[in-house]
Amino acid sequence: MAKKFKFRLEKVLEYRKVVKDERKKLLLEKNRVVQSLEQEQERILQAVDNSELASESLSAAEVEMLGMYKARLRDELAMNLLQLKKAEEEQEEALLHYQEAARDEEALVRLKERKQGEHIELILKEEEKFLDELGTMKGNTQYGD
Repeated sequence: MAKKFKFRLEKVLEYRKVVKDERKKLLLEKNRVVQSLEQEQERILQAVDNSELASESLSAAEVEMLGMYKARLRDELAMNLLQLKKAEEEQEEALLHYQEAARDEEALVRLKERKQGEHIELILKEEEKFLDELGTMKGNTQYGD
């Protein structure tokens, strides 16, 4: 009978799926980091806004403390912006790696589908040839006697 289809690069395809999944997980983690830093930035900006509102009718000591608090918030904001920029760069890099892995896997999937289609065509041709030969043999036995 017909041979069963076996894709010789199946192990490579499985490996590429694993790589793609790992890179997807890494990308999701980078997305979470960026989102967390963005939320932290919003919190800091909200604290700055609140400190601006609270600056009315304060004593000298309170004004000094508020000034130190605002300075600390500005430092936090600057640090957060640096971390956010770095995290966004890492996120972009992770996205590129994921896209590359997805393309590699997709190329092998398409190759497998094409080879499987070729295999089916070959089997159909073999069956057609066998049926033609069988018909010819049957015809020869009917008219040969």
